[in-house]
Amino acid sequence: MSRPIWRVTSAALALALFAAACGGGGDDGATDPPPGDASRAEPGGTLRVALVSDVQEGFDPQKEYYGVAWEYDRCCLLRTLLSYNGKTTDEQGAELFPDLAAEMPEISADGLTWTFTLQQGLRYAPPLEDVEITAGDFVRAMERTADPRANVGGYSFYYSVIEGFDEFAEGKADSISGMEAVDDRTLSITVTEPTGDLGYRMAMPSAAPIPPNPFDPKARLGVAEGHDPNYGRYMVASGPYMFEGSEELDFSVPAGEQDPVSGYQPGRSIVLVRNPSWDPATDELRPAYPDRIETAIGGTSEDLALQVESDEIDLVLDGVPPSDQVQRYSTDPQLSDRLHANPSDAVRYMEMNLANPPFDDVHVRRAVNYAIDKEG
Repeated sequence: MSRPIWRVTSAALALALFAAACGGGGDDGATDPPPGDASRAEPGGTLRVALVSDVQEGFDPQKEYYGVAWEYDRCCLLRTLLSYNGKTTDEQGAELFPDLAAEMPEISADGLTWTFTLQQGLRYAPPLEDVEITAGDFVRAMERTADPRANVGGYSFYYSVIEGFDEFAEGKADSISGMEAVDDRTLSITVTEPTGDLGYRMAMPSAAPIPPNPFDPKARLGVAEGHDPNYGRYMVASGPYMFEGSEELDFSVPAGEQDPVSGYQPGRSIVLVRNPSWDPATDELRPAYPDRIETAIGGTSEDLALQVESDEIDLVLDGVPPSDQVQRYSTDPQLSDRLHANPSDAVRYMEMNLANPPFDDVHVRRAVNYAIDKEG
């Protein structure tokens, strides 16, 4: 980036900061954005990111249930029918907007059938830059989400509300009856009961489209066929970025003979480059400022804080910086515009097993409740 403005973050603030870096441009009419506003970023350059630890499931969209990986997916790698703008809650960051869908879905009067119309002419990243994203690709994604061989550790339970989903997962049906590709641009989803948050569920990475395999049209799971435990390193992007080396993926050979992308080395690094198939005119949710995003994996929060200090990196995504560093950046006029913090929206709680003493006694539970410094 020409002038890095991402400097200090904590675990609670990391996602908001990364969203600002990759997907939260300011209003077009703003002439003088406040210090730290992502709209001050200039397109181009390299965003240098650090992670203390790797993502949890190697970016496999049907398994990955880690917020950091989800933001990489949302901002950069995967588009879904509906998605978010990457801004704060006050800036509609918790609201859904059409993404791959051309408009918000049409919902039947009984609330059971959702009909999505896709944007026309959108294509996948290399090596499938000639393959258009169609309604059947979402059916394929849901079938992989239901597949017990591919969803181990994932979150398929969110989609049990779709008619026939569980039956397909249990091998009792040949298809998910509630998923229908009416035509290439029209997807119909039928649920078993009114589900007002279905749009949010379809905005999760698991619902991102999976392309067919042009070399094996019979492969039910498309390019994910044969990659039950590890599709993440063979994943074909639909967002503004792709893993470096994606163009070298070869789906003409059996899955076991395919080489993974070079841009994701588990436990070591993540390198994203621009997806040449992505057209910003079709995507109002992702400004996609950097040309390249390099993420180094490993180190302690303290070590990475020093790298931020020496301008070796722009952003620590999952670390907790020393409090004195945050204090200094927030009070120094020369540094304050490099500290960008969006409070996270979360419910934090403590679990108590009410079947085990002493928490089986309501008086003890009340005492703990009184003793906890909630404000702190």
